[in-house]
Amino acid sequence: MHRRIDRETRGDQLSATEISVLWRMARKRSCRVSDLATEIGLPASTLTGILDRLVARGILAREADPNDRRSIIITTTEKVDEFVDSRRAASREIVFDILKKFTPDEMEGMLAGLKRFKSYLDEYEAEEDGR
Repeated sequence: MHRRIDRETRGDQLSATEISVLWRMARKRSCRVSDLATEIGLPASTLTGILDRLVARGILAREADPNDRRSIIITTTEKVDEFVDSRRAASREIVFDILKKFTPDEMEGMLAGLKRFKSYLDEYEAEEDGR
């Protein structure tokens, strides 16, 4: 599914790491480069090269950190929202195309299985919270 979404939404040919950065930034909206590097698990120097490419494309922007002159803040642009929207739309389309192939009985069985799965997940989370 991810490969199809990539084909349909990556006319600009983003790397897997760039996509990972964009998803994280879509949630965060802004953060320090060092914090993002730690979260992703990349050396800051490696992340800087990735960010350079995304900034050059106008997908992300750099700003000086007003609280620390040595730090840089990375912020999103409207292109990040366009990226996320296109990926979500492609995902929905694929899922709907697949679901159309199910018979009503198959859909009922899948729904019952998902309800059971959610019940087990709720139990698991309750046990984890109780620890």
